[in-house]
Amino acid sequence: LACVGMGVTGIFLTYALNRYNYMNIIKSARDMLVENMNLGLLIFDKEYHVLEVNQFMRERFYDVWKIPGIVYKSEELRSVLDGKKNKIEWKGRIYSCLRNEVYSQSHVMIGYALTLYDITDMENNARELRSMKEKAERASEQKTKFLANVTHEIRTPLNAIVGFSDIVAETPDEDEKKEYLEIIHKNNDRSEERRVGKE
Repeated sequence: LACVGMGVTGIFLTYALNRYNYMNIIKSARDMLVENMNLGLLIFDKEYHVLEVNQFMRERFYDVWKIPGIVYKSEELRSVLDGKKNKIEWKGRIYSCLRNEVYSQSHVMIGYALTLYDITDMENNARELRSMKEKAERASEQKTKFLANVTHEIRTPLNAIVGFSDIVAETPDEDEKKEYLEIIHKNNDRSEERRVGKE
């Protein structure tokens, strides 16, 4: 009785799959998805013969699937297909690559699937950010040097002014005080000249 029930179930299932064309719908949906996705898909066998490509690959990597033997001529492409590199520059664009082995239903490795994603804009943005960071670091370094220099330029005459001010305060002789005050004024004038010269 169980065998009859399973047989009937199998008949109904086969009828439903054929009647509603589920298998074709699933295959069509999968094909449409693969064909229109925004990354490249390249399927090739162990000898690097191209078996299948999607629209992305046909448009951007025309040479790979149309020109026989190009895989053997392009060392960079070969290293990506071999899985040694995960990035390739091709016709002015940069692609991130991921290679996966493809197995048969009996678990025998029969080829590879290579997916490629265009990362040109991300790479350019990263390069620009690195450049901006380097410029900011150089500007910060120059600012630090400038502040150290300005501090030194201000501190030198200021030390003389403070030192002579202390001496003036302790000196009882009026002529000597005048002499020290002239030195203070000269250092003040030098400090002012340096400040104005920096502006």
